Amino acid sequence: MSEKVRKLALSEHKRTRELYESVFPEDSASFVDYYYQEKVIDNSIYVIEEDNRIVSMIHLNPYAAMIGGVPCTIHYIVAVATAKEYRHRGYMRKLLETVMADLRREGELITYLMPVAEAIYSPYEFYTVYRKKWEYLSRETARTEGYEALTDKEIPTLVEQANTYFKERYQVYTVRSERYYQRLLKEYASDGGKLLVKKADGKILKGGILLAGEGFKETVIMIRILDVKRLLSLLKLKSLVALCFEVVDNDIKENNLCLTITGTEYSGCMLMESPRENREGVIPIGVLCGFVFGALSVSELAEQEGVSLSERLKGELEKIIPLKEIMLDEVV
Repeated sequence: MSEKVRKLALSEHKRTRELYESVFPEDSASFVDYYYQEKVIDNSIYVIEEDNRIVSMIHLNPYAAMIGGVPCTIHYIVAVATAKEYRHRGYMRKLLETVMADLRREGELITYLMPVAEAIYSPYEFYTVYRKKWEYLSRETARTEGYEALTDKEIPTLVEQANTYFKERYQVYTVRSERYYQRLLKEYASDGGKLLVKKADGKILKGGILLAGEGFKETVIMIRILDVKRLLSLLKLKSLVALCFEVVDNDIKENNLCLTITGTEYSGCMLMESPRENREGVIPIGVLCGFVFGALSVSELAEQEGVSLSERLKGELEKIIPLKEIMLDEVV
């Protein structure tokens, strides 16, 4: 009998805690308490069950975001887990395929995750677009440089400053809100940490994280394109462009399109579907993601498996401005 994927009702979300704790024993009990008090009250959870037991799951945590200057909702995929005795049955693929189809149907352009191992998600056309190391503040640095714990009354100021800062510097970012920072304060506190800020003349200059253990955190973000046509329409151009290529997507059939892109630096990308005989090349959806979000240059794109580009198409792709300034990490 084929196992079915089911989206849980909010009232059922806490049923997943047993599986969460068994698969992620490295998370502290206090963090798991925080997660199940805060995050599962408004996220989405998809599961596969056997004998009334949840044996595989994916959590989707929602964020308000800006992509190319357009406000949207995106979901961060977390807690991808299968009970040990039920692994290697294709459950994760079933969950991911269902999740991606549902998110696309709901109008979302992309989804993203921070992988335990990138090789797990590459077959599903997720592509690594962002890699950065963050240094936690040490107690000595926090003291000598004058950092102070962020207070609730300072959150509205931080929200305004942060969103202004991100708008000026990033093309893809999660929008800050009072709720965003209130949750972040609780998350760090669950592991004995604090969110600190440095101030001068009443203005917040910068922020940092103080955790019980010092050191670095490496963030790796993989993005999956859900609606290629709508995403490409957000791109800007350096000059007059006219090109045509075929997109190949093995998991989301609606993305299998032959697209003609025209436009100028003033109009941006204008798209229409075209007959495949007009194509000047073929690009799989995963590596297209790498190009769109600035992880691959045109010359690097041309070398990827499954890609074929005419010389003219390469020249035209050079005129597209990628969305390469990305901030999807939970930092101040």
